[in-house]
Amino acid sequence: MARSTLEQRRAVFAATADRRQERVALAAANAASAPVALYGGNYVLAQACSTYGQIALRYRDPAGNMVQLLTKGGVDVGGGTSLQFAAGTVVDVVLTGTAGANVTLSRVPNA
Repeated sequence: MARSTLEQRRAVFAATADRRQERVALAAANAASAPVALYGGNYVLAQACSTYGQIALRYRDPAGNMVQLLTKGGVDVGGGTSLQFAAGTVVDVVLTGTAGANVTLSRVPNA
């Protein structure tokens, strides 16, 4: 018996959907981690600090330089900042004038 078009599409989606989850701690207890390579896709950047200064998210460009992508200087409203990265993008953070900073980058898996 032939499968319906809807069943075929569901099977293709189930076989190709990217459900990998990834949560990277870019800083913990006011100490920045080493640069990390990402799976790629949609991410949410969230931070919490006891004292805010400046949190700079950087990525590595093709020439190997770390380039500042964005800065944060306060509490996120609404749960974080949505970002999109290509597979293999290398990121890190630089903390300036912060205390008790924790910064995470969480991948939003495809349904």
